[in-house]
Amino acid sequence: MKEGISKIAVALAFSPRAEALLSEAKRIAHKFNAEILIFHIGVRTEEKEADFAGLLEKVFETNQPSIKWKNGKVVRIVREMCHQENIDLLILGALQNENLLRYYSGSVARKLSRNPPCSILLVTNPKRLENRLGSVVISGSSSHLGIKNTLAIGVDFANRFGVSDITIVEEVAPKKINTRITDERSLHQVNDEKEKLKLKENNRLIELLKELEVKNRTALKLQCIFGKKGYSIGHYAEVNKASLLVLPAPEQKLGVLDRIFPHDLEYVLSDTPCDLMIVKK
Repeated sequence: MKEGISKIAVALAFSPRAEALLSEAKRIAHKFNAEILIFHIGVRTEEKEADFAGLLEKVFETNQPSIKWKNGKVVRIVREMCHQENIDLLILGALQNENLLRYYSGSVARKLSRNPPCSILLVTNPKRLENRLGSVVISGSSSHLGIKNTLAIGVDFANRFGVSDITIVEEVAPKKINTRITDERSLHQVNDEKEKLKLKENNRLIELLKELEVKNRTALKLQCIFGKKGYSIGHYAEVNKASLLVLPAPEQKLGVLDRIFPHDLEYVLSDTPCDLMIVKK
């Protein structure tokens, strides 16, 4: 993703949430002074054109976005259109929880998330009149090549919405702790190891934020948690009632096996705790 967000696309179907989803896109575009395009995959008809005209007039009044129509397989066509239009951020509606069959077969939003054509924002609960985000949780994973971009985009996004509660979370695998608890003495050793790891990771993030010249970095909270990658940060976001979780995009395309033997992103996609931004490197 190039620096900033200058072009936004909304993949839109006619649904009860369409107006609220467009309103979310409008306020994001306003914060970034970005252009909006609407992608509709399906046959173009006079009835649909009239429905879209009414919807756009209600949300935008003036300076209405263009609609790009195309028929075909939704995931493939949306991916192609994002590349053709040089989209920075694709906004999609997504359900917070999906049943097992739908999860394994994959919804459109989740299929695009596993191999994103650009950065993606999955909106689980669009609100037509809400203007502010609450708390934002951003991955600070040291194991991902795209983490610098994730931090820069995530913090910038939160700052533009005036969010004061921003937490950068580093997930540490328990196997990094060498000592095993067998008695009270080993318990103290494990706690000491955890504290040293926390200090090491916090110092790494502080240096990284300095390198990125992130604004208001001293106000950011740093949190080191021990547990399974993906599951731990998703649980943290849910428990802390985050409005937005920001993660790096997978470095390679995820497939069915990643759902059976989950990649870290799959834990979040299977039970999305809040709105989810997946940042493409």
